[in-house]
Amino acid sequence: MDRVVSSHTPTVRALDHARRRRRAPDPRALVVCVPHAPGTPELREVEREAGRVRARFGEALTLTGSQAVRAAVLRGLGDASHVHFACHGVTDREDPSRSRLLVHDHEETPLTVSDIFRLRLEHAELAYLSACDTARTPKVPDEPVHITGAMQIAGYPHVIGTLWNVDDAIAADIASDFYAELAVPGTEPAGTEPAGSGAGLPPAAALHAAVRRVRDRYPGAPTLWAAHIHAGA
Repeated sequence: MDRVVSSHTPTVRALDHARRRRRAPDPRALVVCVPHAPGTPELREVEREAGRVRARFGEALTLTGSQAVRAAVLRGLGDASHVHFACHGVTDREDPSRSRLLVHDHEETPLTVSDIFRLRLEHAELAYLSACDTARTPKVPDEPVHITGAMQIAGYPHVIGTLWNVDDAIAADIASDFYAELAVPGTEPAGTEPAGSGAGLPPAAALHAAVRRVRDRYPGAPTLWAAHIHAGA
């Protein structure tokens, strides 16, 4: 990772589909923050993380706690070019299409891969899934049925996902650094300048810079930082 910036795609068709999306004329952000999903451990850092994301985008629709129900999230996705989820994620080992992001009402109406596959988002640009296991395929390694892949097929040309369980605090730090490096919404990224250049990086390079920064702090613990991947163009 000192020599290349990695990017992934579940299928070539998904990549082509995402690249055909039209750029949002008026970038809008949606932040979904669920620190206390019923029946799950508390996520103590996600509110801090969500606050940093809101600060980056200025005005953003924010669904927090009990506001972050499936119906409201799906409505918000229809209007947003950029979305950030800070919540739990679950992989269904028996039926990957039922893998899900744990919104507040997940016990009654889960937000599943199947739900996301059905979306057709015309102005989607970036989805950041700060949750566990969003790019994990439990049965067949070549089977692209996971939340990250579903987001790309729904229309996002750039998706940040995770390959396994992630630490709450480290995930918040990576997200914060990612947005600090990212090109300002509505502008063209300058290229692949090094971290800290201030030029504004495209999503894959911004994630690369953020992950390397955490790697430099914990070089002997790749489980803390190597889970985060970029999927898309």
